[in-house]
Amino acid sequence: LKEEFDLMGIHISERNPQIPHGYNGVTTQTCYSLEELAEAKKKNQYVILRDVYNTTSDSGSKAAYTHEQLRDASRRGLIDKRVMAQTGITLENIESVRDLGFGGAVVCSDIWKRFNIHSGMDFKDVIKHFHKLRKASKYPPPPAKQHEKIKRTLYNSTRQ
Repeated sequence: LKEEFDLMGIHISERNPQIPHGYNGVTTQTCYSLEELAEAKKKNQYVILRDVYNTTSDSGSKAAYTHEQLRDASRRGLIDKRVMAQTGITLENIESVRDLGFGGAVVCSDIWKRFNIHSGMDFKDVIKHFHKLRKASKYPPPPAKQHEKIKRTLYNSTRQ
């Protein structure tokens, strides 16, 4: 799939925990604790740290860390530009994600709650909110090649 869809790399998961034999590209992994994060950073180029904030979805999962625990992890170099924050990321807290030293954020429910996949055809609210998130985060825009992929994906999905 990586080659077929010109993806950046592959994601290592509980279901597929091994890097494929002979694969030398970019890997990512999702972690559920700071201890797991420390280990995952040794073997992956990027790591996603889950449960950074209380979720905004119906699942109701709670933040696994206090702000001070995250700040301490950042001071120790555990959180850095290779670590993405996930869970509960909203317009109200995305700036603190950057202030804590995360390299970025994985935003899920805060975007998708603005669109009904079963009846919606208009992505304008999703795109508008995404731009607000990007501006509030103060992260730089993606590289031109990645930006073109995003535009193609959005264009193709609105045509179907």
